[in-house]
Amino acid sequence: MFDAMKKTALPVLITSIPPSPIGEAAARPHPDDGAVAGPRRAPTGASDRILLVEDNPVNQRVSLAMLENLGFCVDVVDNGVEAVIAATMVPYRAILMDCQIPVLNGFDATSEIRDQWGASRNSPIIAVSSSATEEDQKRGAAAGMNGFLAKPLSVAALAAGMALWAPDPASPDPAPQTLYHGPPTHPGQAPPPDVDRPVFDPEVTERLERLGAASGEDLMGQLATLFLADADSRMVALRQALEDGDGPALMLEAHTLCGASANLGAVELSHLCARLTTDGAVGDPERGEALLLGVEIELERVRLALSAPTPPPPTSRSAPELSSSPTPSPRP
Repeated sequence: MFDAMKKTALPVLITSIPPSPIGEAAARPHPDDGAVAGPRRAPTGASDRILLVEDNPVNQRVSLAMLENLGFCVDVVDNGVEAVIAATMVPYRAILMDCQIPVLNGFDATSEIRDQWGASRNSPIIAVSSSATEEDQKRGAAAGMNGFLAKPLSVAALAAGMALWAPDPASPDPAPQTLYHGPPTHPGQAPPPDVDRPVFDPEVTERLERLGAASGEDLMGQLATLFLADADSRMVALRQALEDGDGPALMLEAHTLCGASANLGAVELSHLCARLTTDGAVGDPERGEALLLGVEIELERVRLALSAPTPPPPTSRSAPELSSSPTPSPRP
């Protein structure tokens, strides 16, 4: 199958992102992230090169910021066929593989990489997904994946995953590579909608703001623009899939929006998208319509929250404010 697809594949465009030059203080992970504090490693070449396979622009940007913060050079592709071709050409230290990607999904792309005699045939492949059932984990292990990381990612989780499944070859005592495992998640068991819940998880937004500050960028502003543009197109595709009764298309679009929402910290929207993939939306048109309406309503809450102006920080006053009334003249 892959040989036939390669004949029609367009030339591969790999986006290479070098680490951002950030200050020594910013290079130390925030204590809330749970990572070990210390100076950021300088890249040492191919052993610090990561292939990120992700089609959603929000997830791409968040993962890039975290990998840069850890000191890695990153190549980005957005479908499984390009991932296989890139892995054939470059000896990556690790490959971060989203499972639900277009053209060739993450499981099949992993199988192809393992079957090809390419530069990254034996590189660790780490699945990254907003949900992974026990069946998905078994499927990943059978395909040749080494580990699993759940979205939304944190710097601490990403660093721990790299240390476990893709340790630094220069390390005197590298951690053993463990077979594919990870906590199973069941998106169908997401809690019911809660209109009183905050739109964003403050821990996630604070983490993203710290990443942006470390690289001197308005990361949250960039993510907001990317997310809303992508979410609007996803909603059109979700509506069309529901009307057509196209279950696979609906699950793919809802899964992608679920992961992007989680990475942005839009927890309720992520939960609603997860329910859309598991609660029989296609088999029951009325239920599907109700679930999609819930997603649309929550997306508007997210849009309003992202467009709300951020209040300026309080300014400290170094001296008491002077009265505007004139000072009385001393009596002679």
